Amino acid sequence: MSLIKCEECGKEISDKAGACPKCGNPMQNINYNRFCTECGEPIEPNDIQCKHCYSILKNNNVYIIDKKTNAMSVAGFVISLVSLCFAFLSILGFIFSCIGLSQVSKRNEKGYGLALAGFIISLLMFMIMVLYILILVYE
Repeated sequence: MSLIKCEECGKEISDKAGACPKCGNPMQNINYNRFCTECGEPIEPNDIQCKHCYSILKNNNVYIIDKKTNAMSVAGFVISLVSLCFAFLSILGFIFSCIGLSQVSKRNEKGYGLALAGFIISLLMFMIMVLYILILVYE
Protein backbone atom coordinates (compact mmCIF):
# COMPACT_ATOMS: atom_id res chain seq x y z
CA MET A 1 0.00 0.00 0.00
CA SER A 2 1.41 3.39 -0.97
CA LEU A 3 0.37 6.98 -0.47
CA ILE A 4 -0.83 9.19 -3.30
CA LYS A 5 -1.88 12.83 -3.38
CA CYS A 6 -5.50 13.80 -3.84
CA GLU A 7 -5.92 15.77 -7.06
CA GLU A 8 -8.47 18.06 -5.42
CA CYS A 9 -7.00 19.04 -2.03
CA GLY A 10 -3.43 17.64 -2.16
CA LYS A 11 -3.73 15.52 1.00
CA GLU A 12 -1.75 12.25 1.02
CA ILE A 13 -4.10 9.26 1.15
CA SER A 14 -3.92 5.51 0.58
CA ASP A 15 -3.95 4.31 -3.02
CA LYS A 16 -6.63 1.80 -1.96
CA ALA A 17 -9.06 4.53 -0.85
CA GLY A 18 -12.17 5.00 -2.97
CA ALA A 19 -12.39 8.69 -2.11
CA CYS A 20 -10.39 11.34 -0.27
CA PRO A 21 -11.42 11.43 3.41
CA LYS A 22 -10.79 15.19 3.58
CA CYS A 23 -12.64 16.51 0.50
CA GLY A 24 -14.57 13.46 -0.73
CA ASN A 25 -13.03 13.52 -4.22
CA PRO A 26 -13.43 10.05 -5.80
CA MET A 27 -10.18 8.34 -6.79
CA GLN A 28 -9.62 6.98 -10.31
CA ASN A 29 -8.85 3.41 -9.19
CA ILE A 30 -12.48 2.55 -8.38
CA ASN A 31 -13.26 -0.88 -9.86
CA TYR A 32 -17.04 -0.67 -10.00
CA ASN A 33 -19.53 1.11 -12.23
CA ARG A 34 -21.94 3.82 -11.04
CA PHE A 35 -25.38 4.23 -12.58
CA CYS A 36 -28.12 6.84 -12.27
CA THR A 37 -31.17 5.50 -10.42
CA GLU A 38 -33.50 7.64 -12.54
CA CYS A 39 -32.51 6.47 -16.03
CA GLY A 40 -29.98 3.67 -15.44
CA GLU A 41 -27.24 5.25 -17.58
CA PRO A 42 -23.61 4.95 -16.43
CA ILE A 43 -22.12 8.01 -14.76
CA GLU A 44 -18.55 9.11 -14.20
CA PRO A 45 -17.12 9.23 -10.65
CA ASN A 46 -16.90 13.05 -10.66
CA ASP A 47 -20.33 13.73 -12.16
CA ILE A 48 -22.81 15.67 -10.03
CA GLN A 49 -25.55 15.59 -12.69
CA CYS A 50 -26.58 12.73 -14.99
CA LYS A 51 -25.63 13.54 -18.58
CA HIS A 52 -28.61 11.58 -19.91
CA CYS A 53 -31.61 12.63 -17.79
CA TYR A 54 -30.01 15.68 -16.08
CA SER A 55 -31.07 14.61 -12.58
CA ILE A 56 -28.90 15.84 -9.71
CA LEU A 57 -26.83 12.97 -8.28
CA LYS A 58 -26.61 12.61 -4.53
CA ASN A 59 -25.34 9.65 -2.50
CA ASN A 60 -28.81 8.11 -2.38
CA ASN A 61 -29.42 8.74 -6.10
CA VAL A 62 -26.55 6.53 -7.31
CA TYR A 63 -26.36 2.78 -7.23
CA ILE A 64 -23.32 0.62 -7.75
CA ILE A 65 -23.47 -2.74 -9.53
CA ASP A 66 -20.98 -5.36 -10.58
CA LYS A 67 -20.64 -6.35 -14.20
CA LYS A 68 -22.77 -9.31 -15.19
CA THR A 69 -21.43 -12.38 -16.97
CA ASN A 70 -22.33 -12.65 -20.64
CA ALA A 71 -24.82 -15.48 -21.26
CA MET A 72 -23.46 -16.33 -24.73
CA SER A 73 -19.98 -16.79 -23.25
CA VAL A 74 -21.35 -19.24 -20.69
CA ALA A 75 -23.43 -21.07 -23.32
CA GLY A 76 -20.48 -21.31 -25.72
CA PHE A 77 -18.23 -22.72 -22.99
CA VAL A 78 -20.80 -25.27 -21.79
CA ILE A 79 -21.62 -26.43 -25.32
CA SER A 80 -17.92 -26.75 -26.11
CA LEU A 81 -17.51 -28.99 -23.04
CA VAL A 82 -20.44 -31.12 -24.21
CA SER A 83 -18.79 -31.29 -27.64
CA LEU A 84 -15.98 -33.30 -26.03
CA CYS A 85 -18.47 -36.19 -26.06
CA PHE A 86 -20.55 -35.16 -29.09
CA ALA A 87 -18.16 -33.55 -31.57
CA PHE A 88 -20.90 -32.31 -33.92
CA LEU A 89 -21.93 -29.79 -31.24
CA SER A 90 -18.55 -28.05 -31.60
CA ILE A 91 -20.04 -25.92 -34.39
CA LEU A 92 -22.66 -24.49 -32.01
CA GLY A 93 -20.06 -23.96 -29.28
CA PHE A 94 -17.87 -22.12 -31.78
CA ILE A 95 -20.72 -19.85 -32.91
CA PHE A 96 -21.90 -19.05 -29.36
CA SER A 97 -18.34 -18.39 -28.20
CA CYS A 98 -17.70 -16.01 -31.12
CA ILE A 99 -20.89 -14.11 -30.33
CA GLY A 100 -19.91 -14.04 -26.64
CA LEU A 101 -16.44 -12.67 -27.47
CA SER A 102 -17.92 -9.80 -29.46
CA GLN A 103 -20.63 -9.00 -26.90
CA VAL A 104 -18.26 -8.98 -23.92
CA SER A 105 -16.24 -6.11 -25.33
CA LYS A 106 -19.23 -4.16 -26.67
CA ARG A 107 -21.32 -4.43 -23.51
CA ASN A 108 -18.46 -4.19 -21.00
CA GLU A 109 -19.42 -7.51 -19.37
CA LYS A 110 -17.52 -10.35 -17.72
CA GLY A 111 -17.02 -13.67 -19.50
CA TYR A 112 -14.12 -13.07 -21.87
CA GLY A 113 -12.20 -16.05 -20.47
CA LEU A 114 -15.20 -18.36 -20.77
CA ALA A 115 -15.82 -17.31 -24.37
CA LEU A 116 -12.16 -17.70 -25.28
CA ALA A 117 -11.97 -21.16 -23.69
CA GLY A 118 -15.18 -22.19 -25.47
CA PHE A 119 -13.78 -20.87 -28.76
CA ILE A 120 -10.53 -22.85 -28.41
CA ILE A 121 -12.17 -26.09 -27.26
CA SER A 122 -14.81 -25.91 -30.01
CA LEU A 123 -12.21 -25.17 -32.66
CA LEU A 124 -10.06 -28.12 -31.57
CA MET A 125 -13.05 -30.47 -31.47
CA PHE A 126 -14.17 -29.31 -34.91
CA MET A 127 -10.69 -29.98 -36.31
CA ILE A 128 -10.64 -33.45 -34.73
CA MET A 129 -14.07 -34.17 -36.19
CA VAL A 130 -12.99 -33.07 -39.67
CA LEU A 131 -9.81 -35.17 -39.47
CA TYR A 132 -11.82 -38.19 -38.35
CA ILE A 133 -14.24 -37.77 -41.26
CA LEU A 134 -11.35 -37.40 -43.72
CA ILE A 135 -9.71 -40.56 -42.41
CA LEU A 136 -12.97 -42.46 -42.78
CA VAL A 137 -13.56 -41.19 -46.33
CA TYR A 138 -10.04 -41.83 -47.66
CA GLU A 139 -9.54 -45.19 -45.99
